[in-house]
Amino acid sequence: MKTEYTLVLYFKSTGIIKAFTGAFFLMFSQGVIAYLLPLRVQELGFDSKVTGTLLSTFGIVAVLVFLLPTNRIFDKIAPVYTLALGISLMGISQLLLSASVNIALLYGALACYGVGFGFLFPSINSLLIDSTSKEYRGKAYGYFYAFFSFGVVVGSSLLGWLALGIQEGFILTGIILLVFAFLTLLGNKSMLKSRQLHV
Repeated sequence: MKTEYTLVLYFKSTGIIKAFTGAFFLMFSQGVIAYLLPLRVQELGFDSKVTGTLLSTFGIVAVLVFLLPTNRIFDKIAPVYTLALGISLMGISQLLLSASVNIALLYGALACYGVGFGFLFPSINSLLIDSTSKEYRGKAYGYFYAFFSFGVVVGSSLLGWLALGIQEGFILTGIILLVFAFLTLLGNKSMLKSRQLHV
């Protein structure tokens, strides 16, 4: 009964819902990248090793966003806005991957994805912390990471089930992420006071 009550509390909080769905779509996107990027690289006639360097580019850029002075933006802007920015950049990168025909564009797309990841990941963590009390935060993080896992599975499985082409898969994913970014900004008045529920 207490677990059910806790779940009700979670899904009555806009911040927690956005944190959970942000985690889901972050890893949904990751699942798509893991599934489609090697196929896209092969389709364009590049060596399979290029996939590894592309993913390294994404990782390096994301780490730089975390470490460089740009991370001060998280102290000045409410996390819901950096969430929307991050998921938008990830959506745009998926669209770029669908249109990229040379190696420079592929690296540019993955760099864009890395910037988006760098903004999104801290944002969903901040939203979760701001929207939970210490009493329920541990359980909230348990559900949070469950959404991570679920997102990876759905991302690759959905595209396989729909039997979409490589470019179509990237386009669909990009559109889904951009729609989610738009939805996170709807009814956002309750999220304007950053960290007001922080305990």
